Amino acid sequence: MADKDEKPKVMLEDVKLAKAWDDKACKDVPGWAGSTLKGTLSSNVEIVSSKPKKGYILRSASEPITFDKKKGERSAATSVIVTDADKSIKASLSTKSSLKGNYPKNLQKLVETMGVVAEL
Repeated sequence: MADKDEKPKVMLEDVKLAKAWDDKACKDVPGWAGSTLKGTLSSNVEIVSSKPKKGYILRSASEPITFDKKKGERSAATSVIVTDADKSIKASLSTKSSLKGNYPKNLQKLVETMGVVAEL
């Protein structure tokens, strides 16, 4: 039986970026999203670097990051699938967020404040 204070083991796979409104500007988004996800989860779970025998694997994808010039709005969608070591799906989550305004030089802060990853 597991100790009450023992945290579940979780392996985070690299965040995949499906496509973006600007590949060059968004090339670092998977790293930022992964770091934010890791930071959000680390107080509740034990982050491990290899597939845990008892625990979970999080597969995350950041779907199209778009910029609508007419509306002056950026949008992003993120999905996460939680599986166990046997690849059995335990949970899934999809969320979408948008932010008005043009922030071309501060994309990292934009991604962090959109709440797309932080909500997970």
